[in-house]
This record gives sequence, structure tokens and C-alpha cells, in this order.
Amino acid sequence: MVEARDGETWAVEFARFSALSAVVRDDGSGLGKGLRLERARRRDEGLPDSLEDMLDVFHTFREGSRALRKTWGRATRALESAEEAQKKLDRKSREGTSQAGYATATSRLWRKAEQLWDQAMATEKAWMLSRSAFEFFTPEGRFNDRQQAQAVVAAALPYLKGPEWAKTRRLLLRRESFTFLDQAHRRLAQLELDPDVLSALLDLEGLQRQPWRLSSNSRSAVFALKIRFF
Repeated sequence: MVEARDGETWAVEFARFSALSAVVRDDGSGLGKGLRLERARRRDEGLPDSLEDMLDVFHTFREGSRALRKTWGRATRALESAEEAQKKLDRKSREGTSQAGYATATSRLWRKAEQLWDQAMATEKAWMLSRSAFEFFTPEGRFNDRQQAQAVVAAALPYLKGPEWAKTRRLLLRRESFTFLDQAHRRLAQLELDPDVLSALLDLEGLQRQPWRLSSNSRSAVFALKIRFF
């Protein structure tokens, strides 16, 4: 409904909302520039510069899923090529015809397929690790924070290789991708709960979000926690 979606246009829209405190957005250049302009305007006018900028999770996950499909697609095609070459080699063997050059070429295709398959498996594992950085609780049940999440991403990035992962890597490295964790910790602190009570509540919430961590012992622990509060 506008002629352009550039930074200046977005800045005008942001300025309409004086109580705006946070923006969740995609990585569009117009949106990003518009937000920077609005924050600069607030500073110039002596207003509190409390407008938070965060990237949404949806686009990061979508780009990563696309990249993973391409990674597996390349490995699958390599495997299919090796299997086809093996069929031709086996046929020549049955027919008793010369296999000169075919065996070497087939072996090379198998090595390439195995390499790409192993790479795809490592890449998928790294991508799943990266996704866990955007949960409120770590796989171990700890309440997540920016430092922990960025460390997880840093450990996974070396395995997210190739041009198909370029955009995902860029999103994973953006500081704005982890703003939601800063918000969560700040809002929990604002509750001013007793540290032991807060810890117990977080334990309960973590187990409810990650029921796979429940064992017979942990179920008993959860029941004891619930008795404390109810």
C-alpha cells in the first residue's frame, strides 16, 4: 500500500507509535534501516532509546531448512550416481566384457558419495544443535541465555558449509537473533521472586516444555515441586 518499503518509509511508520518498545522482524534491509532511523530520532529528541530490535526465528529456521535440503539433495544425487555406475559395472562383470576404467571410476563415485553423505549427516546434526540455541531451555534443562546460545551456534557453524548456508550463517551470527533471551531474563528479574522459588518454577517449566527429559526419578522430583506450590 506504499510506493516503497525503504528505511525512510518504515521510519515514518515507527514514529507513529510513541510507546513502541520492541520490534520483531525479518532481515529486510528497509526494516532494519527504518528501525535505526527511529532509534536515532529518539536519541536526537532526547527520548529514551529503549526500542529493542530482534530478528524472528521463523526466517532463520526456514533458510536453514532450505540449506539442509540442498545439502542432502547433493549427497543423494551422488549416491544415485554411484549406484548407477555400480549396476553398469556389475552388468559388465556378468557379461564377461572389459571393465577397463569402469572399476576405477565407480570406486571414485562411491568415495565421493560416502564423503557427501557423511558431510550431510554432520551438517544435519550441527543444524539441529543450532536450532536448540533458540529455545528457552537448553537440552540439559538449563534456562538459556545469550552467552550460552551464541556458544552453541559458534560450535555448530564450522559444519554449516557451502554457499547454500551463507544466509543462514549470517542470520545465526546476528546479535539481534538473541534479543529474545535478553528480554526473558530481564522480565524474570522484574518479577522479584525469591531465587529458590524462581529456580523451582523454571525447573517445572523446563520439564513441561521438554517431557523427554522426564524419568521415573525426575517425575518424583516434579511431583515434590508441585506440592511446594499447590
